[in-house]
Amino acid sequence: MSDATEQDADPPPADDFHRAIDLFGHRQLEPALRIFVRLAESDEWFERCSAYILDICLQLLRAAGPTDDVSKLRDIETSVISRLRERDVLTKSSDVVTMPSGDVLILRHLPGLPMPETFQLPTADEEGGDRTERPLRPTVERTPHMDITHEGALGAGSALSVKVWLDVSPARTGEIASTVVAPDGTSIEAVLVPSSHFEIEGHDRTTFILETAQTTVSLPPFHLKVVRGHEASGETPCLIVVFFAEQRACGKIARIVEFDSSSGTTVNPPAKLVIPPPDAPRADLVVTIVADPPGSSRQFVCLVSSPHLEKYRTPQRGPWSPGDDTSRIVAGFMDRFTSVQTPSEMLTDELRGAGKQLFTASPKNFQQAFWDLIDANAPFSTIAIVSEEAFFPWELMVPRRIVGKTWQERNPLGVEFGIGRWTDRDLISPAWSIELVDSFVVAPRYSGAARLASAEQEAEMVLAAYGGRRVDPATFGEFRKELLAQSRSLIHFVCHGESSAVDQTIRLEDSSITTTTLLGISNLAAVIAEKRPLVFLNACEIGRLKPALVGVRGFASAFIELGAAAVIAPLWSVDDGIAHQVARAFYEAVKNDPSKPFSLIMSQIRDKAYTEAKDTFAAYCFFGDPLASIARPAQL
Repeated sequence: MSDATEQDADPPPADDFHRAIDLFGHRQLEPALRIFVRLAESDEWFERCSAYILDICLQLLRAAGPTDDVSKLRDIETSVISRLRERDVLTKSSDVVTMPSGDVLILRHLPGLPMPETFQLPTADEEGGDRTERPLRPTVERTPHMDITHEGALGAGSALSVKVWLDVSPARTGEIASTVVAPDGTSIEAVLVPSSHFEIEGHDRTTFILETAQTTVSLPPFHLKVVRGHEASGETPCLIVVFFAEQRACGKIARIVEFDSSSGTTVNPPAKLVIPPPDAPRADLVVTIVADPPGSSRQFVCLVSSPHLEKYRTPQRGPWSPGDDTSRIVAGFMDRFTSVQTPSEMLTDELRGAGKQLFTASPKNFQQAFWDLIDANAPFSTIAIVSEEAFFPWELMVPRRIVGKTWQERNPLGVEFGIGRWTDRDLISPAWSIELVDSFVVAPRYSGAARLASAEQEAEMVLAAYGGRRVDPATFGEFRKELLAQSRSLIHFVCHGESSAVDQTIRLEDSSITTTTLLGISNLAAVIAEKRPLVFLNACEIGRLKPALVGVRGFASAFIELGAAAVIAPLWSVDDGIAHQVARAFYEAVKNDPSKPFSLIMSQIRDKAYTEAKDTFAAYCFFGDPLASIARPAQL
């Protein structure tokens, strides 16, 4: 009975918290502030409420007139900032760069806080110009570097020090680096991720402030001991430092450690960087997958973080060793689902069964963080996955565990949560705010048996919603000319698609294009980068006999590489009629609620796969930030 009583006592503050967030979202700031301030009297709830309190104080102070009494707001603001400083939230290492002095409001420097989901950017008047053309703060770019020092021959038992610093010089030979980019004054956390050859002695992370005035930032050295030498088969010894801005991966530096020689590795080309605004809301659970060593498809490190639990306020790392190439593992789990012998009425049952196996094979620290958030009753609706691993279909995973003597099972992750995936070798997180103002539609006019019944209707629907141009005729020459002529915010395909083991193909009217063709079009990346579009790949297979597993490589990956802000694409071949329903449902949901994240729209669509036993609904994957939605107009 005592457990039940304690359980019954918890809902009121949780209910109040959600009520305050709802008031905040509806711009009822004063009643929301009263609730947040009352909840923040508790240390447990202070962590969740502090960012909201500071934001509301800032907005109310900006709106205050000359006759308004602002002293109470100033007192609340000062009290919260003081408590944050006392709790050592603003900076974790005095050895790096200290925070600016003075009792100024420093919302955007607070790492790990659950920032308000409806946090408004300053208006043009407040910023002195059009915010769509003027960044809130100057962007700072610094390239990370790494030196490894040790005495004598490097082998089992050796001690070594790792020195990491950031400056404006390019990556050196032997450094696998992507530039760390963030707005001026952003708190950056650097987390050391060594291969299993090494054991960390002392700290494994440090925090610093990225500032325009600092051309060089030196981090305190990391210290390690070699516990496994070159005799460890199947693994390449390496050291990786991943950088996070507000729990979002924003760059990395890695080196391969040679036990027998000092030869280096080839420097990767510069990454196409995507910098979320400093006030962008964060997902409830952030998963970062790093190949260990770089380029591996069998060994990874998983880092998990969440703004809602103290344990995960900074990324917690753990090994992930699937045991084989991940593409083969996924194909094995999905074998029955993609088999021609499987009746159509069994497809969703096979999908759910594969989902259970996939969750069991997922990183253990991800599973732990997932259940910790569930058990804590934390706000939990979105999952962000930034990964160097390209194949695991996180959306299909079905979480389950044994509680007592019974199995506890939840809906597939992609149904219960809004999931945004981003596969990028440089671990650069995707954009948060996406504009949809014009379109470019590729809808070939097939004839005979290849004709897509809903293609004309779908093309007209997109062009009516987001005026633009249709490629007509949809030949390769016309496609190439139109794509290079003008950057547009939406690129929508409704066509036939095919897949092989090495490439994907889209059929046009006179020929087919592959991902290799797309990447080979000169200057296309520069054109796409102008508007960083949403790409919707509705590539169907008419009269399919079975769903053919495609995976997340191919055109989705190619458009990400070219600079798209987000991509919606199916993981396997889809049914023509249902594919049109998916497109219509998506665009209607965006129109009806422009602030709703795309990932949550897709989760509602995906649910139909399990309620209506139509696997096509589950096939679509959203690549992007799970909180990405249509950009708000500048005047809001």
